[in-house]
Amino acid sequence: MEILTAAKQLQVTPDQLRKWEREGLMPPVARRADGLRNYSAQDLAWVQHVKRLGSSEAGAAFLREYVHLVQLGPQATPARQSFVAETKQQWQAHCQTLLREFDTMEAMVVKQQGGKSDEH
Repeated sequence: MEILTAAKQLQVTPDQLRKWEREGLMPPVARRADGLRNYSAQDLAWVQHVKRLGSSEAGAAFLREYVHLVQLGPQATPARQSFVAETKQQWQAHCQTLLREFDTMEAMVVKQQGGKSDEH
């Protein structure tokens, strides 16, 4: 599939697809004999990952490392599995910390509201 068709289907610009590939957020896309990118179903799936995870720098860093491990081939499968599991644990811990912080902030709001008159 040509880049314009892929971009339209994925609701991104062709420039964005090129940028993500250039930045290593997805594996290189195969090229046709004339040098144009030829997006496969697997490439489109990668772009979906990039759209979900690549919007944050942490997600982008994860994708770069994951793409690197994929490019090492099947022998890197155990490393990929470990990397994903470790990263998931780190993010779960981070999310729990954020949720506790939001709970604390909500409690502060409730406490502050209790001490005030009905002002708007």
